[in-house]
Amino acid sequence: MEGKEVALVIEGHSNATDFGRLPNSELGWSPDSKYFFVTWTDGGEEGQWRVGVYKINGYTFDITSDHFTDNAREDFEQRIRRLPIDPELNNRRDRPIWEDAEYCEPANVVASKWMNGGSELLISVLIVNVPARCRYGRDFNIYRVRISDGAILERYTARQAHKLFGNKYLPIIVR
Repeated sequence: MEGKEVALVIEGHSNATDFGRLPNSELGWSPDSKYFFVTWTDGGEEGQWRVGVYKINGYTFDITSDHFTDNAREDFEQRIRRLPIDPELNNRRDRPIWEDAEYCEPANVVASKWMNGGSELLISVLIVNVPARCRYGRDFNIYRVRISDGAILERYTARQAHKLFGNKYLPIIVR
């Protein structure tokens, strides 16, 4: 969508949006067509990835919350900070890489897949893919969240999510 004028037509009524100006944006409709998400980045591949969830209201739409992904992002960041040193870097030669790296917060969030007819959404929460700069770069978890309030219904590791939901909608497991 980037660089394009994007209008959403709802029952014959056209709604101009700024979605086409959002870098690397993607839009996904819920199966019941009551909601849609937009995923975008604010600065290219290494920028902050975000998700907005919008609700259809008659002939127009409104964002459900500016903080829809906060619970999942905070949970993931707390989990990452509790992990021990990356075993691949736990040696005399590579330990300085770990000590110089940051936690690279806030974590990125991308929408993955609608669930339960559109009342839930799978979102991927991940560390930017720059392992030499970021502790646990490339790591991610998948969260099943309720659309109405962003409550976490379930959390999955990358491997668990790939087994349950397949590869089509999820980030690639690098390790």
